[in-house]
Amino acid sequence: TLSDLLNSSTVTDVIMKRRNVVSLAGAAAAYWIASCRQQGGAQPAFDFPNLSAARSPQSFTVLHAFSGPDGRVPFGSLTISGDTLFGNTYRGGQGDYGVVFAIARDGSDYRVLHHFSGKDGREPYHKLWIKGDRLYGITKFGGNADNGVLFEMGTDGSQFRILHHFDRVDNNGSQPHAGPILVGDRLYGTVYHGGRYRWPGAIYSYDLGNDAFELLHDFDPTQSQHPTGRLTFANDYLYGTASDFFVDNRLNRGSLFRLRLDGSEYKTLYRFQGKADSGYPYDELLFDGDRYLYGTAYGSPGQPQDSGSIYRFDTTTQNEFEVLHELGNPQTEGSKPNGSLALAPNGKLYGTTHGTNALRGDSFGSLFSMQPDGSEFEVLHRFDGGKNGDTPMRTPAIADGILYGTTAFGGGSQTDDPNTPSGYGLIYAAATA
Repeated sequence: TLSDLLNSSTVTDVIMKRRNVVSLAGAAAAYWIASCRQQGGAQPAFDFPNLSAARSPQSFTVLHAFSGPDGRVPFGSLTISGDTLFGNTYRGGQGDYGVVFAIARDGSDYRVLHHFSGKDGREPYHKLWIKGDRLYGITKFGGNADNGVLFEMGTDGSQFRILHHFDRVDNNGSQPHAGPILVGDRLYGTVYHGGRYRWPGAIYSYDLGNDAFELLHDFDPTQSQHPTGRLTFANDYLYGTASDFFVDNRLNRGSLFRLRLDGSEYKTLYRFQGKADSGYPYDELLFDGDRYLYGTAYGSPGQPQDSGSIYRFDTTTQNEFEVLHELGNPQTEGSKPNGSLALAPNGKLYGTTHGTNALRGDSFGSLFSMQPDGSEFEVLHRFDGGKNGDTPMRTPAIADGILYGTTAFGGGSQTDDPNTPSGYGLIYAAATA
């Protein structure tokens, strides 16, 4: 069953061997589809051209192609601190349990900061949070109960420490799909499973000053279920999305929710219907610092005609939801966004789609921009499944007008077989202007 697959660590191995399988739903979308052949990837490309000319051949460059021992299959967004990019890979490294890495923004000085062993977590996921010289993140599996861990470490790789082992007891959670955020001295995050009802997931906090873990909210069968995105703090509330929603045993297509930092005032703000809004929101929300939250919806898994959408929600009225753009032709716009959006200094929004090549014959993913009102949607770059990447994941990071991101696969030479992507993934940079 779907639930059995989502609970199995081996499902990722199965899905990663073929790109032409039907997506599993919500959280399984991130595992999408591809081969990580047991062959060496391309050599890292450290040439960092002038990225000032948008949409020119010089506006996109590969900073690093993963080879396996240095990590493979980066499923998370990058975190920027000064001139350094931090991230993790889902697999690769010693034992193939994943790594945390750092790399200079010009593509030089790539280094593995931590190799996961299984006992200290395995298959790190999503995005790291940085404060000062400390990194905070999660693994989806591993730890004492093999249900993931919450960890911290130094930005130089030292002082790795497990803050919490996830499991499926009532006052805990399991299999986090998104990294934590830090508000004050507390980390806030979500778990895909666990909580009082075991299956639907929960929201937690972790007090760094007192080393105290607490569940703030338990999802239940009559509410939103299975949160997959990172939380967003805006105007005194935590906002988030859940990938599934059940009402009278009828499966709807996700929801948008809010709650206070102490767990009170939980409220479902919007229920996705799966029509114009596509449904299945997958990642965090972007707050514009004033009024609106922006997000993407992945669209119905296994439905090739449903390409996904981009939306916004008004935090001042707390009830105005608007679809800004419905992704249309996959050959021209891409399909299936599974990351959030990034707001650049030029006022535009940027994001990625990872494509559904085997189902529809479309691209291996795209990088796009648009205005905050939904106008001027434009594809800036198409990934080719070979040396310039395959299946961009999550949300690009922005610094000084340059986008930085990862693709889960690609980085090697393109092959004739669309079901066999080449390479172990890569890190790229692209111009925004």
